[in-house]
Amino acid sequence: MCIRDRSAVVDRPEYVKVEALNRKGEKIIVEGEELMAVALCHEIDHLDGILYIDKAIPEEELEEIKAQ
Repeated sequence: MCIRDRSAVVDRPEYVKVEALNRKGEKIIVEGEELMAVALCHEIDHLDGILYIDKAIPEEELEEIKAQ
């Protein structure tokens, strides 16, 4: 599904710690802050079959959050 000329907010953490396997099958831990945390969460969502449109906060809900 293409969403042309549209944008929305996706709530992401500012810090993440990810456990994964490297190419040799060895466990590694990657930590990310700010943009790196957002990127890690975004890519992990893709691996789990979750898309941007699945997490986008509807405009009316976003307005309620801003009003608080």
